[in-house]
Amino acid sequence: MTLPSTTRARLNLYRKRAADNKFSNNDWRGHKYGNTWGAAWHSGIRADGLILTDDKDTLGDYLGDWCEFNGGARYLRECNGFFTDGFFNETIRGGVVRLRCARFTLYIPCTYCTGWDGATLYYAIAERVERGSDEEKHASAACEAAHTAYGRAEHEAEVAREDYAKQQAEDDICAARDEIHEINRGTLSLLAEIRKAGTFSPAICQALTNQVREQLAERRKQFDIIAKREASFWSAVAY
Repeated sequence: MTLPSTTRARLNLYRKRAADNKFSNNDWRGHKYGNTWGAAWHSGIRADGLILTDDKDTLGDYLGDWCEFNGGARYLRECNGFFTDGFFNETIRGGVVRLRCARFTLYIPCTYCTGWDGATLYYAIAERVERGSDEEKHASAACEAAHTAYGRAEHEAEVAREDYAKQQAEDDICAARDEIHEINRGTLSLLAEIRKAGTFSPAICQALTNQVREQLAERRKQFDIIAKREASFWSAVAY
């Protein structure tokens, strides 16, 4: 099985595993990926060069968010993260993890979300500084990793917002179809009662006619919702 590459996707998988597991509680925290850092940490590197961890400082030292390595870039100083969905509550942020090795030091771009546990380390694109290098090279590498973390966080958030929009569109379509079925049942039941009752006064006939028209108009509205969501899932969200 290919592991999800974003923290949001991993959270969704944790929750699904918890919901599907009939022999334990439904707390998603009990179904995280089991990264065995007690063994050689290299075994945790995926084929695409990502390392998925439970915390930012699981591997190496987390030096801080990108705003602490701005290198004169205003956008790093002013950005606190990228929203993940239409509620605008949680953001994906990033920073730098420093990993000291025998012959060099790695400055690894890292991303995480404020809404759930977990972090993604972009090991394959880490900045490498050879042993014995001066502080300026270390500072420059850390700054470059911060810039990369910013870009990765922005991309992860775009993916998360797209996933959210798709899910909202699917939910809207399901709700619209349920509403259509309910309207069909109600309208058919009303028409059956009308036929069974026989004749009515003109005023009652007009009231019943108006009621049927309202139900059919609502039915058309639900079909319009389905058509819009199927044409573009972005129509389900405000952004």
